[in-house]
Amino acid sequence: MKFEKKRNIQFLCIAAGFIFFLIYPAAAGSTDFLQPGGVIERNSYGQGEKEGLLIVEGLPEGEGEVKLQIRERQYSKKEAERNFEQAFQRAKEEALAENPSFDKVSSPLKLSSRLDSFGMTMKWDSKNPELLDSGGEIYLDQMKEPQEKTVLFLTLTAGSYQKKYEIPITVVKPVLTKQETSIQLLEDKIKYADEKQKYEEKLVLPAELEGQRLKYREKKGCDRYIFLLLGAVAAGLMEFKEAALEKEEKKRRNTELILDYSDIVSGLCIYLGAGFPVRKAWEQLAREYELSLKLPGGRKREGYEEIRISVGRMNQGMPEIRAYGEFGKSCGLRSYRKLAGLMEQYVKNGSGNLRKKLEEEMENAFEERKAAARKIGEEAGTKLLIPLFMMLLIVMVMVSVPAFLAFGI
Repeated sequence: MKFEKKRNIQFLCIAAGFIFFLIYPAAAGSTDFLQPGGVIERNSYGQGEKEGLLIVEGLPEGEGEVKLQIRERQYSKKEAERNFEQAFQRAKEEALAENPSFDKVSSPLKLSSRLDSFGMTMKWDSKNPELLDSGGEIYLDQMKEPQEKTVLFLTLTAGSYQKKYEIPITVVKPVLTKQETSIQLLEDKIKYADEKQKYEEKLVLPAELEGQRLKYREKKGCDRYIFLLLGAVAAGLMEFKEAALEKEEKKRRNTELILDYSDIVSGLCIYLGAGFPVRKAWEQLAREYELSLKLPGGRKREGYEEIRISVGRMNQGMPEIRAYGEFGKSCGLRSYRKLAGLMEQYVKNGSGNLRKKLEEEMENAFEERKAAARKIGEEAGTKLLIPLFMMLLIVMVMVSVPAFLAFGI
């Protein structure tokens, strides 16, 4: 039954991964339009108008609905002048794309029309559009020299304010490898075929290049397949989870056995001192445990559960000496195996010093119990540190993020 339950959970993990693989959903967030005190926060520079619906109370005929379009924040002259230079530096960084500097441009520039981080628009113009156009495209086939210079003109617009800049550009012909030269030649052939077959229903790709036969295959994205992988990984982790749970359960059981051991040994000493035979003392421990379970707050205790089971085996006909042996094996701990061995020896040889040995064992049992209790306390203290560190991290984020935002970092 347990195995079947685990397999069902693994199947659900794989099925969930497959479902996410198929639907690949995207989530969108939303923000509050109206803030307390009748305040509406404008969108920042260049983010566009802010729209929303409000229910207004206190009108002559009761509540009314108002649709608002709030303009984005506008630059003042002083703010624009202060931000133009920073925006220019940011625009140059973005424009470089994969090029190391404007003195060594060999691949297309990224000349976008907006600078969203500053809410400004950008207009690019080239001094030599045949070499470098206003979209950032480079025409290397037009170059007559290995290096040629030109100038890009950038106009930044912040609201009703503008500022113009010039960026000197040096275009450098890249040194292509044999593979890159072949790819570039193939791209040119495909462009030529595309132009020639533009009235056709389908585009037929070149079948050969420089005397070599070509074969094509599509390179597919792997974004969706991550869900299949996650589903399989989750199913695999179920195996480790079960092993971890079993390990944790075994650790808990052993701890309870250690805590129960001193009580069991001291109980045996008391009953043997009162003249009970070993078996009667053993049965009395089981009887008292069963009565305690019926009381309010009574709970199962691992050591006494094993005593109750061993008594049941003896009542069903198992020899007493074997029942003690099975008790020691079932508990698994060295102390319990020693206790079982002492009682087996007493039943087998009739040794009269069992009580004395149990008293010696009781001292060791109480020491083990104190050590176990100390260890439990240390582990509890360590577990409490985790939420404390999480709370500290949250406080640090709450304090530092507004500070960084205030400085514009």
